[in-house]
Amino acid sequence: MPGEFSQVDWSFIKTRLDEVSEQIAAKGATVLRPVRITPPISSSQITEFESATGLRVPPELSSYLTEYSGGWEFYWSLTRAGQTRESVNPPKGCWLANFGGGPFLLHQEDTSLLAHFTEMQRFFEEFRPDDKESEMILRHSIPLTPFWAGVDGDYCVLRLDTDPAEIVYADHEAGWHIRPEHKLGVGFRDFLVRWAEVAFPGFEYLTHSEVALLTETGSSEQERNWLEWLSGART
Repeated sequence: MPGEFSQVDWSFIKTRLDEVSEQIAAKGATVLRPVRITPPISSSQITEFESATGLRVPPELSSYLTEYSGGWEFYWSLTRAGQTRESVNPPKGCWLANFGGGPFLLHQEDTSLLAHFTEMQRFFEEFRPDDKESEMILRHSIPLTPFWAGVDGDYCVLRLDTDPAEIVYADHEAGWHIRPEHKLGVGFRDFLVRWAEVAFPGFEYLTHSEVALLTETGSSEQERNWLEWLSGART
């Protein structure tokens, strides 16, 4: 079962946000937006959300939101800083994600959990997946990272209709169909720690085999090469 979200977990997440930001900049790449963390929300927002939607917020997500942070903003790119086309590509064999980070959860202080959920629901009232199963998944999910606005909207979401909660990626190029290969993890705490371990890659740029790394225990050669390059241990 996924573990509870703790102070140790939050300290690790904050440390990794700072480390990755510094590592990306040291490589001559671009931190598009510096790390900005929003404060925790009140427990009344959890109650409001559950009363309005009939959905249950997992305890590990509730503790994260009410004790540590509502969310954050942090965008990075492997495009060389100050230029638009040249990239600082890692060596061949690295686990490469061109972009990473993004807005995570309640990255705006004036947005409630219910409003955050409702915004995505309004989007999918206009742009619905063709299959009912995917539509029902999205109707019962909280967006973790909305990548783009408008018809090109891509979402990483936390499913509240599974126990433990699953994390899946909804890609506009696939018509927002939730396919087996779009499953990124199980359990909010475990997923968030794993995402931090591998430097907050942008899911929309990962291949199926690379996405699978987020759900594996231990590290692959691809992952080791990527993290060694990013940390400066290899050139």
